[in-house]
Amino acid sequence: MNSTLEAWIANIGRLRSLLPLAPRTLAHFYDNTDGFRSKTGEVGSKILSHSLCVETSMDFPGEPFDGDAARRKQYEVLLEKPWAIGRPSTLPEASTPKEDPYTVSVALVSFTRLHRQLKADDASALDRIGRGLDVLKHKIAELALEASDARPLDHAMILYRVRRALDVVEREWCAPLANYHHKTPADYRTETLLPTIERLKLYLTNRLYYLLSMCSAIQDNEEDALQLGYIVYALGHYDRFANDVLLAHGTRRAVDILFGGGRHPRVQTIYRDQDLNISASPIEVLTLVSRSGIVRRSFAEYADAYEIVFRWVSATRRDTPASPIWMVEPWRGVSEPEAWVNAHVVEFLGAYYGVLREACGAELLAEFGAVSSKPRVTWSRIMESRGFKEELKTGLIDEVKNNHSRGRRLSKCSVLLYGPPGTAKTSIARAIAWELNWPFVAISPHQFAEEGLDGVIRRARLLFERISILSNCVVLFDELDELVTTRDSEYQKINRFITTSMLPWFQDLRDQAEIVFIATTNHIGHFDPAIKRPGRFDFVLPVGPPEVIARSDFVRNSLIEAGEEAATASDWAHAIEEAVVKIRTGDEPDAAPWPITIGELRLICENITKHALGIAKGEVERRAVVAEVVQRVAQNPLITCLQAREFEGDAVRYRFPPHFGR
Repeated sequence: MNSTLEAWIANIGRLRSLLPLAPRTLAHFYDNTDGFRSKTGEVGSKILSHSLCVETSMDFPGEPFDGDAARRKQYEVLLEKPWAIGRPSTLPEASTPKEDPYTVSVALVSFTRLHRQLKADDASALDRIGRGLDVLKHKIAELALEASDARPLDHAMILYRVRRALDVVEREWCAPLANYHHKTPADYRTETLLPTIERLKLYLTNRLYYLLSMCSAIQDNEEDALQLGYIVYALGHYDRFANDVLLAHGTRRAVDILFGGGRHPRVQTIYRDQDLNISASPIEVLTLVSRSGIVRRSFAEYADAYEIVFRWVSATRRDTPASPIWMVEPWRGVSEPEAWVNAHVVEFLGAYYGVLREACGAELLAEFGAVSSKPRVTWSRIMESRGFKEELKTGLIDEVKNNHSRGRRLSKCSVLLYGPPGTAKTSIARAIAWELNWPFVAISPHQFAEEGLDGVIRRARLLFERISILSNCVVLFDELDELVTTRDSEYQKINRFITTSMLPWFQDLRDQAEIVFIATTNHIGHFDPAIKRPGRFDFVLPVGPPEVIARSDFVRNSLIEAGEEAATASDWAHAIEEAVVKIRTGDEPDAAPWPITIGELRLICENITKHALGIAKGEVERRAVVAEVVQRVAQNPLITCLQAREFEGDAVRYRFPPHFGR
């Protein structure tokens, strides 16, 4: 087994246990009246800590800060309080502190997210955003002129946040601000936003080259490496910096210096006086670069850095009765947990989970032998039977495409297909995967039974653990009933396994709603009633022999693909259909017609294609060839008359949702 992959999977399990507690961690700093506080024991809130925690809490929603009333209160705090770090001790109590670009850049993003969620009043919001934008523009003008007032707030951590805030203004506020100033959005963007953005981009670019040279010249230069991490992310993410090689080199250099040799993340104080303490953390840099394609494309090269931070997070964790909280290094002289540290940790845990799961998913798709190539039978070639195709097209495929395009969880994701052998249930699953443009993974019964009967549960747990890491793929659990075709005592043992173990695992996949999983069976009667219960799967659909019109179209298209002309292919299809309907499943006068399956129909087409096309020209000769081929295939039917009758009953009894049209 791949030890690295197993370690990654183990970390995913630990992260899954931690992330649900994130809202409780943030709740330590929340007050229903004042919003988020900077420390657990603090009275009142500071706008910077409040803004940082608001944004993190929107990524990890939960009680008590996620209801409409709570979000409205958080919005009002941001609307009414000045976007300033705090009141200097030299400023009179009644005075309003001067707004600064650091706080403005953080508050503006949180304010925008709340405004969007609450659909708040635009008039007061526009005034608030306009004043914030003026602060940012003034800051960037100072940077361009290299004015002394631009410092100390010219650290890359702050510049990244300023660039991010400008991106939010451009995307979400350009049109409202243009209307407010009686301009067109294009003119406002060109005249007001773009000059400011271009000035900042030029400044960031120059800083990039400077920081790269400093990190190369000075060994273990953590201060500049930290700034380099912020700069490469800002340029790559917001400015589409053209030199990908340089960005990749900068990212690699920053991470190597910050975490090389097992170095733990050290919080850096970038400014401090009697009233103010601004810090930056390597944890945030690692969180940011998690979102870049540079890291996602080559995660293995960065995995050690994430492991180092994750170990640090585990070591500095303090468990309270409600949830874990984190303390920063004691040398900073802070005795209470700080909101910004915990917000950074929570964001890191979420980012690490995302990038680790993506990397694991790629490895697991390879391990499972996932298929992304075009199947022989695409969705358009799947033959209708009892309305299952229409049901899956509108209820599953279209819904999944819609949810995925909007970034939503899948509203429908689970299917149980049942029916006799040879009815193309596996082909249906592959066709769905191709239609969604997702990889296809097939899990067969032997993968559960590789360690013998006694190891089935352990193997199943391992398989489901791995499958739960996957996303955006179609997973087929093929012919699960094969697990219960042994002697009675063994049957009962595995049946208990299916009931007690597999059901919650299937339910977990359904609750997770990030893959489409399809189970198939030839014998739905063997399944425990709990599996067949309505609502256990989103769809429980019968797949039987194809309908007459569908099978004629299938034969005609198959022969055309084999090289036959359309008119002649139609003649062959007509001859085959005539021969098929003459076959009876018994000697009695009222014997049922042969329930030919798609598999048998495909076999007939293959025989005709191989031995008759281009040889049998006349109608009489064609009929003789067809009769012989059909008779030969019908001698050993996949479905007996008894099985066909049983399926007719099962098709109504177990179907979910019920199909009232037939």
